[in-house]
Amino acid sequence: MPFDQAVKEIRQRLENSVKAQLVADVNVRSFLSGGLDSSLITAIAQKYHNRKLKTFSIGFDDPDFDESKYALQVSKYLKTDHHHHQFKIKDAINILPEVIKNLDEPLADASILPTYLLSKFTKKHVTVALSGDGGDEIFAGYPTYLAHQISKFANLFPQSMLNMAKNIAIFSSDLIKILPISKHAQNLSIKFKIEKAFSGLDRNQIKQYINYIGPMLYKDKQELILEHTETAIKHLQKLAQYKPENTSMPQYLDFMTYLSEDCLVKVDRASSYNSLEVRPPILNANLAKMALNLPSNYHLKNYQLKHLLKTVAQPFLPKEIIHRPKKGFGIPTHKWLREDLKNQMLDLLNEKRIKQQGLFNHHYINKLIKEHLNETQDHRMVLWNLFIFQLWYKEWL
Repeated sequence: MPFDQAVKEIRQRLENSVKAQLVADVNVRSFLSGGLDSSLITAIAQKYHNRKLKTFSIGFDDPDFDESKYALQVSKYLKTDHHHHQFKIKDAINILPEVIKNLDEPLADASILPTYLLSKFTKKHVTVALSGDGGDEIFAGYPTYLAHQISKFANLFPQSMLNMAKNIAIFSSDLIKILPISKHAQNLSIKFKIEKAFSGLDRNQIKQYINYIGPMLYKDKQELILEHTETAIKHLQKLAQYKPENTSMPQYLDFMTYLSEDCLVKVDRASSYNSLEVRPPILNANLAKMALNLPSNYHLKNYQLKHLLKTVAQPFLPKEIIHRPKKGFGIPTHKWLREDLKNQMLDLLNEKRIKQQGLFNHHYINKLIKEHLNETQDHRMVLWNLFIFQLWYKEWL
């Protein structure tokens, strides 16, 4: 259907979904991070709520990991009854043992910690809350989609030229970082993004997807895991056979794997442990089915993420909220592994323990740890995965 008609239809289906989710024996409230998805859900919920909607957010004392000012801005615009709690960043570390004890499977998404704190705070006031989960997958909101799009051209060049381009880009990012007018949050530095984007390039679309979504490159997993198999590749190849015609491969695989096996698991566990029910209106079946069958350039147009959803949001939110850069629910795992959790990480990943398990290459792990602690490389993602796995292993096996 034409783009304008799609906007009207998606808007109507989203409103219908939110209205349906507001029906309950208890009052339904809303998470509000200040990002597009939760802000739009809150705006629609407020429209159909007969009084001020209660909204909830949390923040941290580290400004690089705090979005509370955006949530407050949206709350003031929508005139909600906003409830906010400011945590210390160490509060997230302190609840780690509690979260691990409740997890019956290893889940290394670090954002489960702030989600857990948000759920605990929200449950003090309500028992049901709306969330914006699913918006990034259904409406193409992740920066990796831009990387996949650019890679179509980058993969046409020889590796030597790509290496040269990567080195120039990293050198330029180092120059930018030393300028007094620029301050880059350490949770996702420019250098980290550049290395991830270039190193993840692969002419095999499935392997490239794994490189971008996973904690490490596919080829490096073969070095880390002693009996590495092709299971992930085969699983994704099988899924790829059923991809809707218009949906891009990365968007479809995110919906089938990252959303269902990470994001929803994270929110379900974090909320359930605190006896809170979370409802995601964007994942209404009729809405999702239609959105995923629309042309992919409706979602990602001229390198603008969420083009369709941003158009849908125009009657509800001001431009500065709709077009705000995506940040995410991050915590400083890179810093924790070098400081607060360093000794625990070294103990859990010591040579004797790794050899006894017989799962990983301890020489390779030692290399990762040394480079991360020396700050010559940023291995936060794979080390955090290994750290969480070992905490889970120690608790349950």
